[in-house]
Amino acid sequence: MEVAINLGFVKDRILLETSWYQNRSDNQLVGLPVPPSVGFSSVQANLPAVLQNTGIEISLNTVNVKSGAFTWSSYFNISVPRNKLISYPGLKNSPYANTYTIGKPISNQKSFHFLGVDPKTGIYKFQDLDGSGTGTDYPGDLQASAKEIGQNYYGGLDNKLSFKGFQLDFLFQFVKQTGQDYVFNNAGSLPGTMYNQPVEVLNRWQKSGDKAPYQLFSTGGGNSGAFLAWIYASYFGDSRFTDASFIRLKNVSVSYQLSSKWVKSLKIDQASIFIQGQNLLTITSFIGPDPESQVIGVLPPLRTFVAGIRLTL
Repeated sequence: MEVAINLGFVKDRILLETSWYQNRSDNQLVGLPVPPSVGFSSVQANLPAVLQNTGIEISLNTVNVKSGAFTWSSYFNISVPRNKLISYPGLKNSPYANTYTIGKPISNQKSFHFLGVDPKTGIYKFQDLDGSGTGTDYPGDLQASAKEIGQNYYGGLDNKLSFKGFQLDFLFQFVKQTGQDYVFNNAGSLPGTMYNQPVEVLNRWQKSGDKAPYQLFSTGGGNSGAFLAWIYASYFGDSRFTDASFIRLKNVSVSYQLSSKWVKSLKIDQASIFIQGQNLLTITSFIGPDPESQVIGVLPPLRTFVAGIRLTL
């Protein structure tokens, strides 16, 4: 289902487009996990589940100023997607019993609820849901994460200003989302072992009473409390997820169209000079190279500049 409306105001100097959609699908074709003893990891099967995707999309075009040789126009758009598992008959007895939750997004992964560092021991602790006394009893202490993984909303704002032969364009991209935590998702490199670490892990627990975001360092191995707590936090804890929202100045372009009189004297139709910049600025609280990809070991989008002359003969 989809409902949309397009409106124009002030002789179409303001154009508004809005839409709402809802899509439900069932019998998703997936790789169903099977025991390794059968010789392969999964078989193709249909899940008896109903998945719902809904969302709102809004775009706004405006001519803010149009006076003589000066024009300023803007384009704004925003999308608000939502995802939810409506039903899954037999979920409790399926291979996904410890993964999905009815009424929650399928990206919402069941996790141990992370409570931070114990000031006395310096080791990560988790909420004891089933009363076992550990907080890391699998699957008894697993619970639907309070952090909605994925994008809450995203969009952009583009502006175009022109005056005589000059034109300036700049585009901002924005995303509100919960993503992968850069420190905790680096599960193979326990702070204290021989791996490169982000400087943030230096803010660690060192003595009784310390209130620190990261536990004491450990050389790993064995069944040490610090090592196991790191594994739980990295693989099963909701500590894996963090705010990865950002605002990025995605593109800036400045150009100048040479006057027709000067151009005709050179026996060409049009000529302009321009300079463009991409990925010039990113505002974010995310720790890591890039809040958009959240991938360890991959370069973020490069800041680039391009200048040139455009001729039309």
